[in-house]
Amino acid sequence: MAKILLSAVVGDARNKVGDAVFSTSRSGRYIRLKAAPSHPVTMFARNIRIGMKNLSISWGWVISASQRADWIAWAANPAHTVLDVFNNSIYLTGLNWYVWVNQNLKTIGEARRDDVPTVWEVGDPTSCTTAVGGPPYVLTVDPLIAPGANDHAVVQAAPPLSAGRAFIGKTWRIVKHYGAAVDGPYDITTEYEDKFGPLQAGQTINCSLFYIDDRCGKKSAIYSDTAVVP
Repeated sequence: MAKILLSAVVGDARNKVGDAVFSTSRSGRYIRLKAAPSHPVTMFARNIRIGMKNLSISWGWVISASQRADWIAWAANPAHTVLDVFNNSIYLTGLNWYVWVNQNLKTIGEARRDDVPTVWEVGDPTSCTTAVGGPPYVLTVDPLIAPGANDHAVVQAAPPLSAGRAFIGKTWRIVKHYGAAVDGPYDITTEYEDKFGPLQAGQTINCSLFYIDDRCGKKSAIYSDTAVVP
């Protein structure tokens, strides 16, 4: 693949233009040709798409005009900007926020909320520790800072990697979420093995953790850690 050296005029490039995809790796920035995926859509991805479609329908046909106006005003508030891939603040649309908040709430088993949040806060794990003990193997993820009264811990994991491999890509999957204020360490052994197969000596296990507030659907930063199965 071709690498790029960007100038003072263009400092970075991401996503795609036509069939050219701009990205970055530890070796530097590069351009590759866009390739059609050779694998079928997973059930995980399909469920995400269905959820987003249903929320878009709710936006247009279920919630009231005044509720939509509230979301649009919410989106225009400078306090509710988000960071793009270049770490610049950008504004989302009212629909974007409605879908994003409700997708987060769905992740922790909460019902759809059609009104804008009245609070906008969430705790921060600060970091997490992944550990594998045994055999018999026990896989745990432990936050540095415990969740607050309205924080639900959500644990993600990637498929196990063999020795010498480090690339994870977009293989992260949610393996378990917990009720409000449930502190770790979180034992995800059963859920991990149900999803990815039995743990085996020498495998590298990557897990990540974040919190979602059940009052507003705000999501914390995501923290990751790695452990090797003994």
